[in-house]
Amino acid sequence: MRNKIVLAYKTPERTPGLSHVGLGVCALNLCKVLAEAGLNLEIWPVFDGFALQERLRAESTVKDVILFAPWIDTPFLHSLVSEQREVTFAMVCHSNIAFLQADRWAMKIIREEIALEQQVPNFHIAGNSKKFCAFIREAYGAQCAYLPNLYSLAGVRQTRTNYQNGVLRLGIFGATRQLKNIMTAAAAALLISERLAVETEIYVSSGREEGGYGVMDSVKQMLTGKRRATLIESSWQPWQEFRETCRYMHLMLQPSFTETFNIVTADGIAVGVPSVVSETIDWVPAKWTAHADDPGHIAEIGIRLLRDQGAAGQGLEYLRKYNRAGLRAWFEYLSL
Repeated sequence: MRNKIVLAYKTPERTPGLSHVGLGVCALNLCKVLAEAGLNLEIWPVFDGFALQERLRAESTVKDVILFAPWIDTPFLHSLVSEQREVTFAMVCHSNIAFLQADRWAMKIIREEIALEQQVPNFHIAGNSKKFCAFIREAYGAQCAYLPNLYSLAGVRQTRTNYQNGVLRLGIFGATRQLKNIMTAAAAALLISERLAVETEIYVSSGREEGGYGVMDSVKQMLTGKRRATLIESSWQPWQEFRETCRYMHLMLQPSFTETFNIVTADGIAVGVPSVVSETIDWVPAKWTAHADDPGHIAEIGIRLLRDQGAAGQGLEYLRKYNRAGLRAWFEYLSL
């Protein structure tokens, strides 16, 4: 009986375990939430399309394959879905349109896969952002199923203590990319430190520079000579360890220019830490949102959240609401 759902993403390792990079964490959370809803799932980190094909040939219970991001070239994917006629495939794009300007390969694959969906009955293009799906539907006339990220809240323990005095810890986390807007976030962190007149540690992720060459050099130049503000580079960590790093923060800053979900904001919520976000992260409470290009406004919202004892709890309510709606979207796609 075919009832297994496979979540497949590309990994750079030929003999991988589960990855702590973004798509691996997405897959893990999605798997947990859907499994809690009674579905049979497996996560397959695979090196290339041939590895995926080999595993599918060895399995007879797979009903659906969810491909995370457009990483398989279209001719090979066409042959694979044609060979596996009893399996339904969906490629879920995890980027909105703005981010795709940095990846012409991905946009080419998406366009080709829109055409592929018209040729074979067991392949679908999808997105984890309603805005991306709406664009694809209107611009290309494709169906583009909405298959959002889900975030597991099993065992969540919010332990937030509002900032009172002492060293203030602010987190700016994620891969170093231009569109993550790290420079503006760091500028806002500096303003928070100045406005509150407190010693501040500004934590940033290090170890994954993805198109953000020079960003951290600029951040360091901006903070040079500012005695109250100390930049701390936090190396890339396995997911559970990273959540403990988030727990150590008083506030996080995520004013990205483009996002489709933002796991870091959800990680913060899970451990009781709110985030100042841009309007692109639209599932959080409205009072968490600041203008992405205005460090003064980000700092203003940040100070409000530092003083709001109920901020993290409200964030958890919004994340639960997002999960409920997202689960309905997945059940609709899977015809459950």
